[in-house]
Amino acid sequence: MGSVDEVVIKSSAYLMEAAREFRLKLKVALLPPKAKKGQPPVKAPERPTHATLFVAKTYPPWQCTVLSTLKEMYNQAGPNGPSPDNKVLSQKLAQMPELKKWMKKVMPFVAFAKERVADQGLSALDLSLEFDEKKVLEDNLNYLVNTLEMEGVDVKFSSEASEKIQEDCRPGVPFVIFRSEPSVTLNMINNQPFSGVFQITCPILEGDNVQSVAKRMARSERNIKDDKKNRTVEIQGS
Repeated sequence: MGSVDEVVIKSSAYLMEAAREFRLKLKVALLPPKAKKGQPPVKAPERPTHATLFVAKTYPPWQCTVLSTLKEMYNQAGPNGPSPDNKVLSQKLAQMPELKKWMKKVMPFVAFAKERVADQGLSALDLSLEFDEKKVLEDNLNYLVNTLEMEGVDVKFSSEASEKIQEDCRPGVPFVIFRSEPSVTLNMINNQPFSGVFQITCPILEGDNVQSVAKRMARSERNIKDDKKNRTVEIQGS
């Protein structure tokens, strides 16, 4: 039996966890805003068509300092030792001048790092990943497009994003932004006999082709089948 490739296992687990987080964030994004008292319910947002995933090459300098300090304290305690005490850790980090500007964020970040250690072990404190995070996402774009029911997904480095996104995006913790691309809505009338689908409304986006439109229609209406003998539809703009 061959040796187990731990890096492949870790990259696979990363992909599954990232996809789960993306789905949860999409679910939250689709929730209707809370209606004000005495006002009628607010309509839920329209489903976005595209997503951009941001990945970080490394942590910001202040977070690198926190992780290195935390890892040193874990190593001093030994493999079976207790987790570093937050009070002792807070006092030690407060003495570091490079963290002075970030002290309000230091302990919440410590809590985040400790949770990851509990789940993944000390490797969670590494300053970079053992695999190419951007490549893992790009190699699995079809899966991400399907699981999020998007028209398209692209991957970028967080250095191309706003300062807030750069702050929230960390190695192993990608950041997602959803958006809707402009489209033209068409009403398609089915002329195939003996079909339960009479008509369907479908958005048409820039760069669409027959395959992408057919795929979109099949996602929204499961009764649509690929009938190669008769693909003619009557299209009415709306």
